[in-house]
Parts: sequence; structure tokens; C-alpha cells
Amino acid sequence: MLSLFIYEDDAQQLLAEREVLNNQMIINDFDVTWGVVSKRSADILNELDRDETITGLYILDVEVDDDMSGIELATEIRKRDTFAKIVFVTSHAEMALMTFERKIEPLDYIDKGLGFERVKEKLIDDFRVANERYLASKEEKGRLFSYKVGAHLYQTAIGEVIFLETATNSHKIILHKWNESIELNVKMNDMEKNYPALFRSHKSYLVNLDWIKDVDLKKKTINFKNDAVAYVSYRKLSELKRLMENKKRLSKIIKKGDK
Repeated sequence: MLSLFIYEDDAQQLLAEREVLNNQMIINDFDVTWGVVSKRSADILNELDRDETITGLYILDVEVDDDMSGIELATEIRKRDTFAKIVFVTSHAEMALMTFERKIEPLDYIDKGLGFERVKEKLIDDFRVANERYLASKEEKGRLFSYKVGAHLYQTAIGEVIFLETATNSHKIILHKWNESIELNVKMNDMEKNYPALFRSHKSYLVNLDWIKDVDLKKKTINFKNDAVAYVSYRKLSELKRLMENKKRLSKIIKKGDK
């Protein structure tokens, strides 16, 4: 879901912005959650480093009594959250050009000099647009699998993912494709939430049903078309059987329709 962040050192302004967004969350029942609200840039960056799957709406003041300006923070946010929606709310309208020079691509640049009622209207509209774009990108992500290796972001068709497994000697996940395996610094629970097309067969495995060749019910193993093997827990066995049977029935229906 979309996470909300505010970077502001004026306590009254921060509370006002938070109240506006909170009211919109309740009124519209948006699929959003609160991330970090702070006057410290480190708090926001630490949260993004902790959870690399975050997609956020960031409300940033430009001039903050911190070691990092809002524009500098936005530059760092963009490195960590490629799909970030960034809104500057500031009394320094003359600094808007800098956001283009830094290639930050903000959603909006709101001048506090407009007065709070106008700022509020623009915040509400930006929140709506950010949520709509997030939902659209979420639908697209359902067809794409996104992952980071170092500072680089990659995307592959979800159909190319055979399975994910927890690495035995670290707190990382291994992505298995047809001819390569890639170690990712992510959490299995986040992957399960972000990619519902994949099935959680076991606490250590997330599998693509389309790649399954057969399931050994006695050994509780899943055999894939590339000869790789994963496991299914006893608790998940009946659900996996049901899903596989449904896929077979659907396949037969489609084949009959093609005749």
C-alpha cells in the first residue's frame, strides 16, 4: 500500500498537514498507511533502507533545520523509491527550478504563501492523484516483478519468476528464474503481499504455479519444469492441490474453446 511521509520542522504546519491527509484517508478509504512524520531526514531514509518495497507519497518542506534540505532529501528518496510521489510545501517558491535540475520529478510544488486553505486544497488534490497513480502502477506491477540489486532497479515479467526461497545462510531471498538465481535484500512476507500471483507454499517458499511440473504429496516437494525443487508445508498442501486442480480444469476449458 501507499505510505505517507512528512518532512517538516514547523510543528504547527506538520500537524496541519497530517490532519489534512488523515481526514482524506478516512473519508475516501484510501489504501494507504502512515510511514514517517519527522523533522529529521535520517528518520525517513532509515525507514526506506529498512523496507525497500515502500512506495510513498512524500510531503517535504524545502528549508528544514536539519543537515539535509528537502530537495537533498528528495534526491535520496528518489534513489531508494523509484515510484515516489514527491510534493514540496514551502515558502521558497524560487527554488522550484532546482527540482528540475536535480531530476526529482515532483508531483507538485506548493507555495505556503498561497494561504493554508489553498495549500489544503492542493494537498487534497495531490493525495488523490498520488493514490490513483499508485493504484495504476500496482496493477502494472501485478504483471511485472521489480527488484533491486545494489543501486540498480530491475523489472521482469512475473511469468519469468519460477520461485523465491529464503537463503539458508542469511536473511535474504533468492529469486529463481530459468537460467539464473539472484540474491535479494527483501522479506518474504513483503513479496507475498506485493505479488499475489505467487503462492506461499511454505514459510520459506513463494512459487509460481505456472512453472510446476508435479507435486510429490508423500515427500511434500514441488518439482518445477526446469528441474528445480521447492517444498510445500503440510498446512498448505490441500490448498496447493485445489489450486493445481482448478488450473487443470481451466486449461481443459480453454482448450475445448479453441477447437
